[in-house]
Amino acid sequence: MKSLLAVKIAIIILLLASFTFTVGNVYSYWMGEYQSTNYQVTLPPNQVHKVEVDLQDVNYNLRLVPTGFVEGQYDVDEIIFTYVVDIPVKVDSVMDLYISVEEILIDGDSTYAHLVEISINGHLNESTIDIFNDSIMVYISVKLNEPVDEKEGLVRGIPANVADGKQAYEAIKGREITFGLAFQLLKKLN
Repeated sequence: MKSLLAVKIAIIILLLASFTFTVGNVYSYWMGEYQSTNYQVTLPPNQVHKVEVDLQDVNYNLRLVPTGFVEGQYDVDEIIFTYVVDIPVKVDSVMDLYISVEEILIDGDSTYAHLVEISINGHLNESTIDIFNDSIMVYISVKLNEPVDEKEGLVRGIPANVADGKQAYEAIKGREITFGLAFQLLKKLN
């Protein structure tokens, strides 16, 4: 009986120790990898609520660089926006929240907009979220893909995404990235 109690106590101590270790590492990882910003959206029924996002307004001197190219103190390869969407009416059994990305621009131009990768709750460019209550958390992730031309793509064995890598780099380096988000309630499909 005493050995069973000792085993249970040892397991609890190990679980607490691993929980403390995990929480500390997650905090460190999140603080080092991206900047998170919170926003509130109140969504009226039967309307599309549009939000314009400008990364320069929220990045606090951070530079969004292509994934894998974090080198400087202020470089990040991902910026996360957290939206709390309030729905003032009870619609959980008949409606879904639909969110989509609109008009990605780099310095007012859409030429290299395809290099900006925006995910909504883990889905690229759009997401349909089942409504469980009147407040919904939405996570928007913004990343920048490296411009790779055909010549570089052949050397590195990766697909090309621009005609001229150097020209694309110069066009996006340090430029303002803006995009829109459209929030709306839609009838459930099922």
